[in-house]
Amino acid sequence: RQVIVYRAEAAVVFSDASGFTALTEGLAKKSNGAELLSKCLNKFFTPLIDLINAYRGDTIKFSGDALTIIFPAIEDEGVDFPCGTPNCKHHSPIELAVLRASACCLEIHKRLHNFETGVLKPDGSEVLLALHIGVGSGAITVLQVGGLNPPLGAAGRYEYVVAGPPLEQISIAEPLAVSGETVLSPQAWAHVKDTVKEGATIEERPEFHRLVALDTNFHTYPTVKIASQKHDRRTAFRLLPSQLKVARRFIPGAVFKQIENGTLQYVNEMRTISVIFVQVIGVDVSTDTGAEKAQQLMDAIQRGCYPHEGFVNKFLVDDKGLLFLCIFGQPPLVHTDDATRAVLASFDMLRGVMGLGLEARFGVATGRCFCGVVGSDTRQEYTCLGDTVNLSARLMANSAKNSVLTDASTHAVTHRDIEYQALDPIKVKGKTNMIQIYKPLGTKKLEAIGLTPEKTLCLPWAAGASSVGGTNQIDRLTTWKQLHKCQQVLSVVPPVEAAVEQPRVGASELVNNGGVLALTGTSGLGTLELGEYVLGACVHAHGMFPILASARGRPGQEIHLIVELCVSCVQALRHTEQGGAEDTAEI
Repeated sequence: RQVIVYRAEAAVVFSDASGFTALTEGLAKKSNGAELLSKCLNKFFTPLIDLINAYRGDTIKFSGDALTIIFPAIEDEGVDFPCGTPNCKHHSPIELAVLRASACCLEIHKRLHNFETGVLKPDGSEVLLALHIGVGSGAITVLQVGGLNPPLGAAGRYEYVVAGPPLEQISIAEPLAVSGETVLSPQAWAHVKDTVKEGATIEERPEFHRLVALDTNFHTYPTVKIASQKHDRRTAFRLLPSQLKVARRFIPGAVFKQIENGTLQYVNEMRTISVIFVQVIGVDVSTDTGAEKAQQLMDAIQRGCYPHEGFVNKFLVDDKGLLFLCIFGQPPLVHTDDATRAVLASFDMLRGVMGLGLEARFGVATGRCFCGVVGSDTRQEYTCLGDTVNLSARLMANSAKNSVLTDASTHAVTHRDIEYQALDPIKVKGKTNMIQIYKPLGTKKLEAIGLTPEKTLCLPWAAGASSVGGTNQIDRLTTWKQLHKCQQVLSVVPPVEAAVEQPRVGASELVNNGGVLALTGTSGLGTLELGEYVLGACVHAHGMFPILASARGRPGQEIHLIVELCVSCVQALRHTEQGGAEDTAEI
């Protein structure tokens, strides 16, 4: 399997947009928010990507609201003036690449700075989008890693990633730029310092340089852009629609199906997901050895994520290490316990990373996000945008080595299954208030299953319904028809305040003679809590012995079904020997 697929010199651009979080939050509450956000994003990204293509740049990665772009250093053979200016000195390929990147960034600011979205903030002001950009240059390496089949996947899933010194340069340069600015690294500046104009000195990092304009004594935007387009040979290498399956390995399965069916517009939606951001430290993937380590690492991440039916959405490189973005709750596999699966997958991925002798940090957050295709008709990518994605990245950054942090939303829906340690609230970028965080310690260990020696009902999962010790009050609803039906079948008298009148009858045939009561329903709409209520009623009202087992559908827990069944049988047998059903009926 070939891991390194491309090596070259290039100018690398990282453009980050401000205003996307406010835009997403502003549209998330609307019934057609996904459609409106998709239109707004495409309206912004289409001219942006068109400009990048015009200057012969390649958009390599969408990182949420940010883009990673490369301008390869390629010799235009047989062209006298590839920069577009007659009698100009000869530029080396890398000088020309940085010049094109610089001209592109300046025109992007000119045309798209403070882009009007038409969406209002809570204070009534309009959400504006603006870019701040960092530029680096040097040797890059492009890798393709992965290969494991995702859940329900028909082909091995790969991610491609760009690595090398320019990635470290842009990770410093981009934060130095404010909205509407471009900052060049010292390496990039050395190639264009005689043909561009510099802005005010950056006090904290004077070796980095603000770019304010081209020196029109040498070049103008139109001449550089037209020359770039005139000699662009990339169209000869574009895939035809009939060759789409070649790219299948890089496209999520659900998105690929939509492309095949011509229904890609339906992939955009607002949905609740659980997001994992992973940072792995101590690997230089631009080297041959590092590239092989990157393949091993992706294999470990996929093996930890896929069995829990999540998806690896991104693989990125920055100055702090390698970054992975994993999504739980992405179509077509959606579960009511996606947050629990995300935390358990984090444990499995952490074990895989540590098995390679590496260190990692994990951040898990749960919330409503935009999930869909962003970009233009010529370049687009499936991604997730929203405050939840940003928060998971902040949690990852604040996590200790080889540990996991979760937000309050994840803790709220997983604490029944996961043991947590509450940590002191922290302040994170983009949030006014302090954020409560939790450290997951592992799955909760149940003391017993079935009827305990104290004659209480102990379920093989954390109880949900209030009638069996949980916190969900759904089993106390007076208008729930399914609950009343179960009460009738089990000859349990409903509360006197029940809104639906129920006949008072003696013991039913099911209670007197035995039989089967099957409960089915859509997951997440109270089916589990109703089942818990039935179990509690059988034990408390009729002195039955519970024989319990649960199939969670999670990796590594297949044997639990048999273990729980045996344990609850033993518990029932003990109570029979101690006095039979008559004794148990007193519970």
